[in-house]
Amino acid sequence: EIDEITILVDTLLTPLFAPAMEFDSTVYLMNYTEPVSTATHYEWNFGDGSAHSFETHPIHTFPAFDSNYVVCLIASNFCSTFTYCDTVRIDSLHLGGVLYTKKQTAFYETNPTNEQVSKQATSKPINLSTYQPVNLSNYPNPFNNSTIIDYEIWQNYTNAELRITNVLGQTLFTQKLNKPIDKIQIDGATLNNGIYYYSIIIDGTVSQTKSMSVIH
Repeated sequence: EIDEITILVDTLLTPLFAPAMEFDSTVYLMNYTEPVSTATHYEWNFGDGSAHSFETHPIHTFPAFDSNYVVCLIASNFCSTFTYCDTVRIDSLHLGGVLYTKKQTAFYETNPTNEQVSKQATSKPINLSTYQPVNLSNYPNPFNNSTIIDYEIWQNYTNAELRITNVLGQTLFTQKLNKPIDKIQIDGATLNNGIYYYSIIIDGTVSQTKSMSVIH
């Protein structure tokens, strides 16, 4: 006798996004969720009361300049639903692509149930006060010869590192962080003109990401 059993195997998702380009108040949001799978479904809440988007890399026009919007990326697969939120700054100076997190830090949220993404976006409120902050910035930005990345980690952790990637998600630089508060100088001569992203990775999870621009 032969019996058949269907087993669905999937993996935990690590959602992440960053603004890749900004023109006026229109922002192109790059989705860096890992791992990449055709079984993953995405939903974007732009935090401005507009309709949600289900595109992988959406282009969205925000209603006002010089404003901050908490944008959430909700990724769902057979395992569960995972949420990553960060604050996007709409800059009237057109510097573009800057994650502005002075008042609210980026965070992840995992939903242990297996419900659809569309239901999770409205049924579970976001409570920023339950998350430990990670402060991250660099100056000057944009820069030419060099920039200083200033970070502060205000939470317990075992391993932490700084990672710099290009707009394609390729890792260009990593450094283990031995101190919870420090400054790291980055040599701009080794980078081409363009936008780059730097992240704090805490115990294998991206805690916060910012963007920086190199102009030679």
